[in-house]
Amino acid sequence: MENIAKHIKVTGLVQGVGFRPFIYRQASRMGLKGWVRNHTGGVEIHIEGTEDSCKKFMDVLVSNAPEASAITGLEDTSVPVKMFSAFEIKPSLNGTERITNISPDIAVCPGCLKDIKKQPRRLNYPFTNCTHCGPRFSIVRDIPYDRQNTSMKLFEMCPECRKEYENITDRRFHAQPVSCMHCGPQYQWTTKDNKESCFSRILQNLSSALSQGKIIAIKGTGGFHLICDAKNEASVRRLRKIKQRQSKPFAVMFRNLNTLKDYARVNSSQELLLRSWRRPIVILDSIYPPSEEVNRGFTTLGAILPYTPFHYLLMENIHTPAIVFSSANLKAQPLISDNKTALKLLESSSCDAVVSHDRAIQNKQDDSIIMEKAGTPVIVRRARGFVPEPVSLDIPVEGILAMGADLKNAFCTGKDYRAIMSQYIGDLEDFDVFMHFQTTINNFKKLFRVTPHSIAIDTHPQYHSSRYGKKLAREHPHAGLIPVQHHHAHIASVLAEHGLDENVIGIAMDGTGFGDDGKIWGSEFLICDLQHYQRLYHLAYIPLQGGEKAIRQPWRTAVAAMHQALGEEYLNLPLLFHQYVDISKQRMLIKALNQRLNIHESCGMGRLFDVVAALVNLVHIADFDGEGPVKLENIHTHDTEAYHLPFYNGEYRYEPLIRSVVKDLLDHFAPEIISGRFHNAVVEMICDGAERTAAKSGLKKVALSGGIFQNRIITEKVQARLSRKGFSVYMNHKVPCNDGGIALGQLAITGKKTKNICV
Repeated sequence: MENIAKHIKVTGLVQGVGFRPFIYRQASRMGLKGWVRNHTGGVEIHIEGTEDSCKKFMDVLVSNAPEASAITGLEDTSVPVKMFSAFEIKPSLNGTERITNISPDIAVCPGCLKDIKKQPRRLNYPFTNCTHCGPRFSIVRDIPYDRQNTSMKLFEMCPECRKEYENITDRRFHAQPVSCMHCGPQYQWTTKDNKESCFSRILQNLSSALSQGKIIAIKGTGGFHLICDAKNEASVRRLRKIKQRQSKPFAVMFRNLNTLKDYARVNSSQELLLRSWRRPIVILDSIYPPSEEVNRGFTTLGAILPYTPFHYLLMENIHTPAIVFSSANLKAQPLISDNKTALKLLESSSCDAVVSHDRAIQNKQDDSIIMEKAGTPVIVRRARGFVPEPVSLDIPVEGILAMGADLKNAFCTGKDYRAIMSQYIGDLEDFDVFMHFQTTINNFKKLFRVTPHSIAIDTHPQYHSSRYGKKLAREHPHAGLIPVQHHHAHIASVLAEHGLDENVIGIAMDGTGFGDDGKIWGSEFLICDLQHYQRLYHLAYIPLQGGEKAIRQPWRTAVAAMHQALGEEYLNLPLLFHQYVDISKQRMLIKALNQRLNIHESCGMGRLFDVVAALVNLVHIADFDGEGPVKLENIHTHDTEAYHLPFYNGEYRYEPLIRSVVKDLLDHFAPEIISGRFHNAVVEMICDGAERTAAKSGLKKVALSGGIFQNRIITEKVQARLSRKGFSVYMNHKVPCNDGGIALGQLAITGKKTKNICV
């Protein structure tokens, strides 16, 4: 039978996931000749063989691709037969601005876990990896993904590793980070008076230190973590003091899934998430925490399973079944990824030992966080295991750089029809985090060959991200600056995820976003598409005295709301609130409110949550962003009653709700009951607003976004009720619904507005 030849182009997540070795093995087994190679746009394949064998190869290429790969484009062209004598892997090809997707870091595979128990060269070797697992994005300096473009460039393979790397039948065939104890990276233990490089003794030291209640900084895939025995309350309490983290729960790494199930409820879909190659932190319903200090009264537990050989070896060698697993950055600081900075933690007594290694982290990133809502996993924090996997779009976005917001920042770059979100950066108010933001943008511009022709920014005039976007626009004189309203971007992020380009009912609920009227928005009922938006309804404005200060100190917002609803007479009511917040302080604030001194008006739904959380004495001064809403959800009970938010002249008035909450407090209703009734009121308001907007517009598709929709109670009830009423409901799944997803919306809006042509 006469042979044919095909040239195949594969795009998507096809580098760093064992794709070329997979192609090589399949082609060789089928007797095909030709070659495969990486290039900056993906993977190229040339095959020669019978028509039947070529067809079978194409089928296998799609159906049996490596687990962590994701093929987004496949083109095959008939070409002349060149009579190749074998199939080979050719050197990578560079030289085009079209770039392939880079693999996220992949959790250690079962094969490598077996190797660290059996292979002499890898016995207990904590950097064992293969084509199916190991570091990827965290070590990449440039593309194509070859060893010389990664942190492994400094580690020359020993003869045995080289054999594996070049042997088609070996699982490490063309695995770029391949190494063993003879040629690869090594760990080091450092205390104020001791250093240790023998790994077995490092494990012994770790076990002993954790048993003694010590706190250790450990370098992992994307950065350093601070760990301690999760069952040792004194140790966890000390860690809270070091991190200035009074109430926010800690994530916990458990020895294995069976152990985890003793502490939290895990359903089948959550189990898949926990065991997946992405290996995120998963928010679970707690049975009981390892210690009260881990989550300080929260009914949920952030759990993660080991994802590197080091973690498995650590958990096997310590006595405790669980360790607190917190990023080693102090409050408002960026993640630590370099050894020198980590050793400063030791000098400042922020930890008792540092366990570092000599493989550089090129792209630092936190652990990702996922929770399940209405049976569907949604991302709360998008970082390791997901970044830089792109979101595929239906519009071209080449050359667009979207700066994101200031809180929970993540920015986004556009390549052809792909949105490449950065890892979670943090809150840009802190100088060091802002510097990390700038550095990461520069890294992405280089790595993904980005020369921006359009820069999208939030309309907030004081956002650091917007100011830096303006600076970049000045540095790129041909780049246009595109301001995007915050809540329009929230809804556009949902439209972009779901491939929608039409008018929808957009409901954006969060704490803060700069509005077109110069006020603070955050409870928006919109009609919008990717280009335009019309604001219809919102919550009535609450006066915030002191602006940001009121957000950090919710008691101030509570005083303002009570003053609006009840006047100064509320000061005479026998509220427990007065025992927590001095009456004289309240009177001073009321005086400033009456004189309109430094007042910022806000209709942010997050502020109304803050008010209720303060009134029931959960949070008067916030320890972390969103503490009030999170704690209200945490105590929620399924009460059937609902407070009322009456609609008047385009606004939902909050004063009757405040009067009802105060009445229930005076009648000694439990905070749990008040929280339940408040949640029901918010659900009623959202659904009523959707129906009013539908009646006015005729639209039946609803997009929900904004930080309030991280609330599982609100989201599940709203989704169920709107679905019963015939609405099609769309939400964020691939990016966070909080401000961590804003950049995707900015990118999509800018792509549509500029009518960009994909290169």
